[in-house]
Amino acid sequence: MGRLTAHLRRAWRSRRFRQALFTWLAPALLSLVVLFGAHLRVQADTPPSTSELQQYLQNNQLGVYQGIGNDYPQIFYYYKDQSIAITNDEFPHLHPLASGQYVTWQGVVSGQAQVFLYDILNNTTLQLSLASPNEGIAMSGNHVVWQSWDGDYWQVYYYDGVQAQQITRDPNNSVRAVTDQRRIIYTEQLGPDDWKVQSYDVASGQQTTIRQGSTPTAAYPRIHEDGSVTTDFANY
Repeated sequence: MGRLTAHLRRAWRSRRFRQALFTWLAPALLSLVVLFGAHLRVQADTPPSTSELQQYLQNNQLGVYQGIGNDYPQIFYYYKDQSIAITNDEFPHLHPLASGQYVTWQGVVSGQAQVFLYDILNNTTLQLSLASPNEGIAMSGNHVVWQSWDGDYWQVYYYDGVQAQQITRDPNNSVRAVTDQRRIIYTEQLGPDDWKVQSYDVASGQQTTIRQGSTPTAAYPRIHEDGSVTTDFANY
């Protein structure tokens, strides 16, 4: 035992040993924090009144996130220093987004990801999709776009604040849709490395090609606040 202790003392005096130890230990500790932190339950606070929310939204962008509640991932929003629960169902709620008074997310119902829209001022929730896996949600106000699997390809769907409709029926994957309520910009995958960015005019239904390319940099459309469109790769 004495020899082991002496050996450990000599090793600890070695700068190389300490560096190697911390190089291994730091990521391991971080992984444990992430692992257990992801399962922390969120204690929901009492929701503010509608008038308080209206005043808050005049000067603040609504912050939303997913936490654990009722043993499932649920959607919460921040109000000042409080966490307010939006959902409490017994199925996972994932990938929330907010725009003005509206929040959208994916709810995994019976193993299928569906699209939901919540009005924070009226406290109402709509399920926008009914069948097929759905993903890739984007929104502008209460206008929501997403991609839905038709059995062979991903197709773009659009909710205009009143009803949902299928926008594409292409024999290719149509993905990564975004909208500013006037246009829907999405990418059609023509081949493994061949992409075409399309613009769909909501009022007329007319489609135009913005860009076509053989690299992924032509595959990630984005509408900016000034109305301009870029298609370069970006995480957003």
